[in-house]
Amino acid sequence: MDSKNNSIRDFHGKDTGKPSLTSVNDRADLKGHQFETQGWIKLIGKGVDSHKTPDVSLLNIEHHYPKSAVNKIWYQGKVVANNRIWAVLRDGSYLPLGPLSSLNVFRNQVTVSPKYDYFESFSYVQDQNKAQPIEAVWPYTATSHSGKNDVNGDDSSAPVEEVPSQELVTPTAAELARMQAIDNEISQTADAGTVTIAFIADTHIDSWKTPGTMRALREIQLMSYYAKNFGVDLMIHGGDVNDGIQPKEYSESDVTRAMDAMKMGQRPFIVLQGNHDDNSGYSRDVAGYDPNQLITNADAQNLRVAAFDQWLDIPTGDQNPNQAVFGRYDIPNSSVVVLVLDGFDMPDLPRDEEHYNTFRHGYTHYSEAQINWLQQTLAEIDDDKTIVIFDHITVNGIDPNLWHAGGRFENNTGKAAGTAAQESHAIYQAIVDHQAQHHNVAGFLAGHTHMDDAAFSGDVQFATVTCGLSDRGDGKTQRQIGKLNESAFEIIQINPVTRSLTQHRLGFQGSNFKKQWQF
Repeated sequence: MDSKNNSIRDFHGKDTGKPSLTSVNDRADLKGHQFETQGWIKLIGKGVDSHKTPDVSLLNIEHHYPKSAVNKIWYQGKVVANNRIWAVLRDGSYLPLGPLSSLNVFRNQVTVSPKYDYFESFSYVQDQNKAQPIEAVWPYTATSHSGKNDVNGDDSSAPVEEVPSQELVTPTAAELARMQAIDNEISQTADAGTVTIAFIADTHIDSWKTPGTMRALREIQLMSYYAKNFGVDLMIHGGDVNDGIQPKEYSESDVTRAMDAMKMGQRPFIVLQGNHDDNSGYSRDVAGYDPNQLITNADAQNLRVAAFDQWLDIPTGDQNPNQAVFGRYDIPNSSVVVLVLDGFDMPDLPRDEEHYNTFRHGYTHYSEAQINWLQQTLAEIDDDKTIVIFDHITVNGIDPNLWHAGGRFENNTGKAAGTAAQESHAIYQAIVDHQAQHHNVAGFLAGHTHMDDAAFSGDVQFATVTCGLSDRGDGKTQRQIGKLNESAFEIIQINPVTRSLTQHRLGFQGSNFKKQWQF
């Protein structure tokens, strides 16, 4: 695993030592959990009795609510009991919303108002929220309207297993063979300044949703196994670490497990901000826009950023008012500079501004401070340096026809998107303007689309990578749990002397995967 030629830089990186791990393996049983949520229901089909406990016994009746398409009945929680979904009302009583057997027809009548509010109609109820919490808990995910689209074909037959969070995974024979082959390929093609970066994105870890999302933690651990045992200069997670559709405390527990998985690689690492990472999916779709269910920018500092800010030079204060995850990392003893951008750079929202279209889940944003930082940083980098840029999302300015995947967030110019496209375009313009003068940007790599894809624009190679989670993306129908193609991460080889970048993929590879390019 050592470089064979003494004239070639050692591209296996520096061991950062045994990490301090803080995660726990215990996962709460959410099937009987009272979910933190808020909102209203209307009894559009019939009148219903509330009950002192979640039991339909006649002796348990608290109050009768008549049928009404107008009256709103406010709740403060949801719970599953006795094969029914119940709303926990503000007075502490329980109102039955429908049987669990109705999960397969949930959301068949979603209504979108002119203000982009979502409603769920099922059984005899119209619910302010878009989904029921239990729809993201296995095995109900497999039949629920909102969950089943995220179910891989082999999930139903796969074992439900909790991946130990403080034990590095043991690779299969096929995985180990591929790791050795990648290391050999890099050794055989390295130049005097070769740098290696392990890269994964969109793992969408969720310890409750599907067998695939439960095993997504293993995919990070597998990349860390390569980093620790074969060696890389840097590890990067491209964002959407977790799926962000569980109550905040449980999403945070998954983030902590993911950070431990990154730490076990024992190499410098960086974790980008994705649009799912702030738990806004749960707050928006399930909890009535409750801001208390968001993982705030300050929360993210403690959960994620504190684990890697010793390596990534992140601006502070007025240079980064939203505590966004952007900055610079110079690979030691090399000419390679890594720039990290945050395509979801926005403030935590006051309660009265909470709305679907203002959440990170909805639109990309870059603060003026981040745009200024990028312009200034690029101007400071010497021409003999090689720049590699990472973001969760690509940028506005690339001809959409160059991509194979459509519907890109960065190109949304609707009213609710505000200045998102202009901000994104400013990032693009800064990069291509720099490239026109200095020609030292090796590439721009991102995730978000869940597809292997590539577009050459402004003399810069842009590329996206497929989903680290086998349940989604361009490999969803092909990837199998327990097989080599369940995984999808790459070891990026940057050769500054021969000016080439190669992505060595372990696992599934989409039809539009771009393995190598010159810069």
